[in-house]
Amino acid sequence: MVSVRRAEGAELRVGRGERKGPMQPLHYESPGTVTRGHGRRILQHLNHIGYWNQWNLCWVGFSTGDDRFVGIFSSHGSLWHRRGLVRVEITEDDDRGHRLRFPLKQGRRLYGLLLSTKAESGIDAKDSRCLLNRRKLQLSDLALAKVRHWELNPPLDDRKPNLIHQQDLDTFRARLALDPAIGQAFDAYLGQEQTGYCGQLGVALARNDADGMRACVQPILDSARKMLADIADGGYERLIIFDGRGMKRLAYDLDVLWALNLIGEQSYRAIRTAFLAVGGYMFSDPDYCNYGDFWPNAEPDE
Repeated sequence: MVSVRRAEGAELRVGRGERKGPMQPLHYESPGTVTRGHGRRILQHLNHIGYWNQWNLCWVGFSTGDDRFVGIFSSHGSLWHRRGLVRVEITEDDDRGHRLRFPLKQGRRLYGLLLSTKAESGIDAKDSRCLLNRRKLQLSDLALAKVRHWELNPPLDDRKPNLIHQQDLDTFRARLALDPAIGQAFDAYLGQEQTGYCGQLGVALARNDADGMRACVQPILDSARKMLADIADGGYERLIIFDGRGMKRLAYDLDVLWALNLIGEQSYRAIRTAFLAVGGYMFSDPDYCNYGDFWPNAEPDE
């Protein structure tokens, strides 16, 4: 439990996770039609997934009318005894001020306390990380000793699919033709306004459109380059579960493009580098995520 004495004009702000931008004001949770009582009351819960979203949203700052700023942030990797949501509870007490309650019984996590001024904290910074996030980043970055041993450019694979069966790829259009509704769904998808890369390769495959398939290379390459830039900017702190979800879709599309000889070696290597860094090293690093703790009571055969 961490207590911060309430001062006149105090306001609470929550950070924008790993991203740049101003901290957001926290408001009272609505009690509905129930009259809010006195004494101690919950202001907010900061929901936070124990492993995948290790550092996002798990910090909050308090600023006061006399320009003082107090911040609490989660620093780096943790040892969790069981999977579950971390609900950092923020309460306001009439006698003791603002209070933060952490679920320490569920595991071990390191937190930092930051004392600053409102101006120095960067609470309203729009184009950079606030001071809390910068301090968090200093403690959450990738270990250089590990990164130096990463092998991100191994020999090229043969021009064959690795993630799907060759037969599935060979019979894709014929299988789609068995159900006209699938083709109609592809046509409807093409008619929608798409932003960024949204898996257009499937449509091009269905139409046997080689030019359309080649056009998918550049947006996948752009996504990979952005992923690497995010890693360089934030290390583990930037890696979240949504990166893994996006990579899965891109990896299948890259596999098809490589097997069909529709992507050059240089582009393939560049995209594969990002996938190896994130999937081959970061997500598989037990300092980031210990998968065995997800199923602590697994059966022997599992």
